[in-house]
Parts: sequence; structure tokens; C-alpha cells
Amino acid sequence: MLERTGKKDLDYTLTKGPGNVTKALGISTKHNGYSLCTDGIYIMDDGFKIAQNNIQATARIGVDYAGEDAKRLYRFIVNDNPYVSGKK
Repeated sequence: MLERTGKKDLDYTLTKGPGNVTKALGISTKHNGYSLCTDGIYIMDDGFKIAQNNIQATARIGVDYAGEDAKRLYRFIVNDNPYVSGKK
């Protein structure tokens, strides 16, 4: 992940925000349309659970072009998580 992002140190900026996450994981536009139910991309469930009251839905950021859809609560974040991008 450090090599893909060009970072030297492992810190919270490595995966802060969706763009950094996908870059760190090596996911790019070539993966558009991939099914998560096939061998192309594998999402592992390690059983880690977050209490529902620690998750909040917010409006997406940086998508003003989406008009009214930009206000939809399609962004789910873990409260007080330093890896979440955008304004606190």
C-alpha cells in the first residue's frame, strides 16, 4: 500500500478518503463493472463489527454536479475515525 501511494510512512493519510483507499488497494477504473461475487476482486469478512450507533450516514462530498442527489445520505462513516476524509 505504501508503494502504490508513494508514501514512506504508515499513517492515517494512507487510506483517508475513497480515492486514497482505492489507490492503496490497487483498484482503478479497469475494475469498473467487476462483480464482487467473482474472483476478480475479493472482499474478505474478518468478522469485525462496529456498533450501529457508531455509524452515521452523511451527504456525499465533492459531488455538487449531482444536483439533488448530492444531498442523499450515501456516505457512511464511523464516528471519530481519522481515516474519514472531509470536514469534521
